[in-house]
Amino acid sequence: MLPATGSGNSWRSAAASRSTTRRSAIRESIADAKTSLVSKPKEIEGDAQTSLLVSDDRLGGKKAFVVLIDASGNVVTKLPTVIGE
Repeated sequence: MLPATGSGNSWRSAAASRSTTRRSAIRESIADAKTSLVSKPKEIEGDAQTSLLVSDDRLGGKKAFVVLIDASGNVVTKLPTVIGE
């Protein structure tokens, strides 16, 4: 995973082009999909980039993880983050 960048509650991340990663999400707990802070995992585009939006402004300052998920639903990498920073 390449560095994630963001401002406010919007994040952009990129996956290495040879990765088997298919989707990305922002979660409170890495392995628990139920803790997602986005409505659903986002498909990674052909250029290996995606954007994620945390729509609940009340989550600002909350610690979370940007996760990349493979086709089987397994987290293949993670990046700690703070929502809104």
